Amino acid sequence: MKKPLFIVGTGRCGSTLLSNMVRQHPTCLSISEFFAAASDLGFRLDPIFSLTPISGEEFWGLIATHCPRQDFMLRDGWVSPQVLYPIDGSCRYNKNTGLAPILFIMLPHLTEEPDALFDELHAWVFQRPTVSAIEQTQAMFQYLADRFGKTHWVERSGLTIVRVKQLLESFPEARFLHLVRDGRNCAISMKHHPTFRMMYIWNQQIQLLGIDPFEIDNRTDIGNLPDELRCLLPENLTPEAFWNYKISPSVFGHFWSEAIKLGVSVLGQFPEERVLTLYYEDFLANPVPQVTALAEFLDDTALSTPEVEQWIQQSAAMVSKPQSPQWENLPPQEREELHQACLSGFEVLQAYI
Repeated sequence: MKKPLFIVGTGRCGSTLLSNMVRQHPTCLSISEFFAAASDLGFRLDPIFSLTPISGEEFWGLIATHCPRQDFMLRDGWVSPQVLYPIDGSCRYNKNTGLAPILFIMLPHLTEEPDALFDELHAWVFQRPTVSAIEQTQAMFQYLADRFGKTHWVERSGLTIVRVKQLLESFPEARFLHLVRDGRNCAISMKHHPTFRMMYIWNQQIQLLGIDPFEIDNRTDIGNLPDELRCLLPENLTPEAFWNYKISPSVFGHFWSEAIKLGVSVLGQFPEERVLTLYYEDFLANPVPQVTALAEFLDDTALSTPEVEQWIQQSAAMVSKPQSPQWENLPPQEREELHQACLSGFEVLQAYI
């Protein structure tokens, strides 16, 4: 069995494109957004990384029980563009029933019949022995790899650059493909993305309320919330209030820098054979060499096969033509504030590379 491989990045860095490429690879199974979804967008991390032994039935509870944040976003129309499960009535579940975490993206990324795979996985997980959640996860990934005729799996979740240490502790032999995008463009994309806007708002509310408003109904300290955040509580939220809430791109620029520094502090200790850093902008400018490097890191034993050579060409064709950087179109002061917010991240990357 090959060593675990994770694609990590800050979010909004182009890693979804890599997941879509890997999905077509002849030997690799692409697992997309498992850790993000199973942890309810990072707000319930401990159970999925716990070392406490759990039964197969308990593990199914972690990956199939509806999560409050994701169901809230689904029900109220804040669905991320990356969600793949059809909620138009053509499948079993919809925005009113809610979705199991692994149904948002992971299973429909693998098959056009996600409900059938969900039922199959349910039966398989329930007969699993009692082991840690991480061992259950690794066994499930390998089961799916075997199920789809692949030799090994590659997991990619948004924002996992900040979870590299946890991933390494849980998967000691893991390798990491680190995808980097210019932090200024990441920040602008985050500002306009519903999930990143929501995550910022939720973290603000938790910090000021002292409780998680999705987990606890107590609003004793609601006076600590300014009016613009009070109207964004789950029970009050409207589309107008959500999109009118002003968030400077520099806020996400600082977030990007901190994420880069946290991830690189761990990745920088790895030998070359265990980590590969690629730049999204390089994919846009000249995709074939980047996809070739990706292919070698994914499975160096299959490089010379006609199937992989064809995959390289097909994957390169998936890359969009480069566009002018979005951050350059900002007003001068906002542009400078964003640049300064990303500067520490740029410096860390320059020293790291």
